[in-house]
Amino acid sequence: MPASFDLNLIPVSRYAGGDYPELLGLHVAEAPRRSARSRGADRIILYLVMQGNAPLPPGRRDRLLADLAKLYYGVQGSATTAMRAVAEELNRLLLERNHRISSSGRQGIGLLAQAVLRNDQFYLALSGPVHAFLINEDGAQHFYDPEMAGEGVGQSRVAPICYFNAHLKSNDTFILSALPSPEWDESNLADLHGQGPESIRRRLLGMDDLDLNAILVQAHPGQGKFYLHRVQDIQKVERPGADADRAPQTAEQVALPPAIKAIPSAPGVEVTPEVGLSQVAASQDIESEPLSSASVAVDDIPISTQPGMVGTASPKSRRKGASSIFLGALANFGAFLANATGRIWVGLRKLLIRLLPIDDLLSLPSTIMAFIAVAVPLVIVTVAFTVYSRLGVGAKYDELYYQAEQMVSQAMDQPDLSAKRTGLKSALEILDQADDYRSTQEINDLRVQVRIALDDLDLVKRVDYQPAIIGGLPIEANITRMALWGKNLYLLDQYSDNVYFATFTSQGYRLDETFQCNPNVTGGLVGSLVDILVWPVGFVPEANLVAFDDSGGVLYCRQDKAPTRENLIPSTTSVWGNIVSLTMDLGDTYVLDPSTNGIWVYWRSIYTEEPNMIFDEEIPNLSDVNALAVNKDDVYLLHKDGRITLCVFSGFSGVPTRCSDPAYVDFRPGRENVPLVPANPFSQILVTPPPDPSLFLLDPVSHAIFHFSLRNLLFQQQYLPAEALSSRSATAFVVDNIQQILLLAIGNQVYYAPIP
Repeated sequence: MPASFDLNLIPVSRYAGGDYPELLGLHVAEAPRRSARSRGADRIILYLVMQGNAPLPPGRRDRLLADLAKLYYGVQGSATTAMRAVAEELNRLLLERNHRISSSGRQGIGLLAQAVLRNDQFYLALSGPVHAFLINEDGAQHFYDPEMAGEGVGQSRVAPICYFNAHLKSNDTFILSALPSPEWDESNLADLHGQGPESIRRRLLGMDDLDLNAILVQAHPGQGKFYLHRVQDIQKVERPGADADRAPQTAEQVALPPAIKAIPSAPGVEVTPEVGLSQVAASQDIESEPLSSASVAVDDIPISTQPGMVGTASPKSRRKGASSIFLGALANFGAFLANATGRIWVGLRKLLIRLLPIDDLLSLPSTIMAFIAVAVPLVIVTVAFTVYSRLGVGAKYDELYYQAEQMVSQAMDQPDLSAKRTGLKSALEILDQADDYRSTQEINDLRVQVRIALDDLDLVKRVDYQPAIIGGLPIEANITRMALWGKNLYLLDQYSDNVYFATFTSQGYRLDETFQCNPNVTGGLVGSLVDILVWPVGFVPEANLVAFDDSGGVLYCRQDKAPTRENLIPSTTSVWGNIVSLTMDLGDTYVLDPSTNGIWVYWRSIYTEEPNMIFDEEIPNLSDVNALAVNKDDVYLLHKDGRITLCVFSGFSGVPTRCSDPAYVDFRPGRENVPLVPANPFSQILVTPPPDPSLFLLDPVSHAIFHFSLRNLLFQQQYLPAEALSSRSATAFVVDNIQQILLLAIGNQVYYAPIP
């Protein structure tokens, strides 16, 4: 039977020479009742530290970590799949926030560590230059990806992430740190195994005097509970003496109440702990009950590092960076503090003179006078921040929300559709600003109202995408092409050069593990697979699917047999250069080879016969064309910049193929019959057959599928996800207008939904 551990969590934090006794940027959680089936045995630790000059407000980060934990427990599939979903969602939120505040020169970058314990299995996902150390009976292991130095969450559309895993045993300790000591390495940490938490903490703090930010987690036999510790309580448990360096025998011996309040030990730095809901719920028996789920979020200790130098910046440079951030935060009310401090000091001096003889006053030790000089401004700063957070933040929120509400009301009454659209978009921006001060249901409700109105103006239909593949795909998979035939779904994985086959069930698409369609056959293929096509019934040889590589190799794949191979016979006037896309129309196969500036057609898809070039003397420049689609005589060429070239293939001797570059035509209310300029270049193109022949294009950045009419490219509508799916770009899509199904692939994630 797998082992079950209690986890003791201890802070290892120091700033400007002072220890911080609180757990910084931490959220721990057990599986809720309604978690995904594969998440039921998981316990997760989220550790988030913010860099930059725009850290998240403490309450906002507290709620964010709680929401990310809920997201983890709602994702089906492997632990790595769920952890990637968490990293991508955090990346999306921080990236959007950084875009909103970029005009002010501010940004907040996240460093995230996710630790998941499932029985004795330990899974770790690091996003950004975060370090992890595992200390066990075999020594110490250092988990870190040097390629992520200088990266963080919220900087680009792709969330940085790397994975590690290990087995956990009793008395094993692991450390998560965004700011470790350079002295923490395998040789220095190996002898810490078996020691108690305070002994380990003292050793870690004593290796140098640099600033530190870390969480120490120690495993002991138990019932799978979390125990959050204050430093002073750990010191009480580990009494000085012979037993001080021995680990506790049972978890109950160290089940201490979580820290609720702490006064920062470094003057000039404010720390505002947030108490999680579970802590409040446990307050009736807080001295004995462990926490099954808790969140403690604290303003981040400023970190000043250079890319590639995490944890190695000098104390002087770190403190200089921290001081500049702190002074910037005080700039808005610095004059008030100076005036108030002066008045209070004068009043305090008069009071001391009245209470004490002048000789006694002058004889006060310099240490007491220095303490008074430091304590008075510190108390004022604390009071000022408290008043501002309770009154100023609320007032600013009310002002912004009222402004957005009025702007929405005016926009909805606006007869000019262009002005209406502009007003609604401005209201959304103001709501985002208000959300930075306080997240409320009224903001969400008003945002939904605005989004519905904008969707009506922009001909947007929201799609309720659901995960398509039962159990998910391997984490490294990258789906670049999809083909759908009835209930059969085929997925081309560019990473593994393999084609997956799945059939539709009431729960989603189930993979057929027996299906084989990859180059690992006798003779193999020369190049990499670039495209797949459903093979028509009755064509020779018999197959369900054909897969093509970039040098002209063909795989015929069947559900009940191993694949067979042959080569596309090239034209006698040319050889294959670099095939990038293929399509089939009315049983004929069209091959796009930009390197030879040609598009070739195999009539009836007989690949053993020489193909025909569709162009005569006039051949458009195909060097930047990455995809094609065909509808009878119309050949649509998609350029890398998103433009379309339409070529009408004559097929008659003496009548050349004519090409043109038509513009996309807008048809949205208030923008009728003007050119439509997409926000992002389209990456893939698809023509659907009758009863509604149409042209569909994929915007990979926004995950939007655009619907145009054929020939005149008149915009009809676009399909957008009802909820954000990922910060990564989409990599493939399929539209089945007969079954009324949309499928969208984002790397290894595949989603499907009915067409609304």
